[in-house]
Amino acid sequence: MKPDRASHTAEGAAAMRAAGCYERRSSLRNPDTLAQRLVRRRYRILVKYRAMRWATLRLYSSKLPGMYEAHLSRTHHYDAIVQDELGDGADQYVVLGAGLDSRPYRLGLKRARVFEVDHPSTSAFKRQRLAAAKIDHSQVTFVEVDFEREDLADRLLARGFDPSKRTLVTWEGVTMYLDRDSVGHVLAWVASLGQGSSIVFDYVYPAFYEDPDRYRYARRHLEYVARAGEPYKFGLGFEAVSDFVGTYGLELVSNHSASDLDNAYLAGHRGKTTPWYSVARARTAKID
Repeated sequence: MKPDRASHTAEGAAAMRAAGCYERRSSLRNPDTLAQRLVRRRYRILVKYRAMRWATLRLYSSKLPGMYEAHLSRTHHYDAIVQDELGDGADQYVVLGAGLDSRPYRLGLKRARVFEVDHPSTSAFKRQRLAAAKIDHSQVTFVEVDFEREDLADRLLARGFDPSKRTLVTWEGVTMYLDRDSVGHVLAWVASLGQGSSIVFDYVYPAFYEDPDRYRYARRHLEYVARAGEPYKFGLGFEAVSDFVGTYGLELVSNHSASDLDNAYLAGHRGKTTPWYSVARARTAKID
């Protein structure tokens, strides 16, 4: 994904999270309470006022059915895992492909050292938005990585990361845009970290882009990402995840399908998360 496009995509995703904060039912409401402060004014206006928010969501859902719901369900799910892992003793938290992720600023993560990793231009955009929103980011170490020319592990080490410590890595909305080797490289790196380190990542099913007629609205999604110059390159079958992460030295902890996420977080909501989407959690080794 091109850097300028990455910033645009990050802001669009944050705008959908911001819109989700206005859901009437508190159990459904998107927990990203900082998203509206992080997006620029034009996005804030679109989500703040009911009529404009309704029109925006209707247009967005017509182009990408199920993605608004995916933002709702996965924000809840990732939040729960971050709180669980850091509450259970993880010493470091790496937000890989951070975009406008606000978890380091709203979840009270004072115990763990936090590293946000992104392309230099996207990272600079993030810091600009944090400053504009007057959100303190002194507890976060920003790691700028040109993924085509620099090594992730080397850049983290240069910024004070300790690979011997138990670390949580979140990797949200990224794997589908990479090739298989790139995904495997990151998983192998996580497997090399301190005992009990873990990664949470979302992925799509290969059938989604290889045989889109299997899923309603799949072609609409594929046409959208093709126009944006961001074709999907990587996917995993739901039953293949355990073997895939095992290849790189990780154990599968959990694997939640779209229907699992809907049942857990969107009960009673009229929309559904895109059915070709899942979230996996894997760990280096069991903690004695």
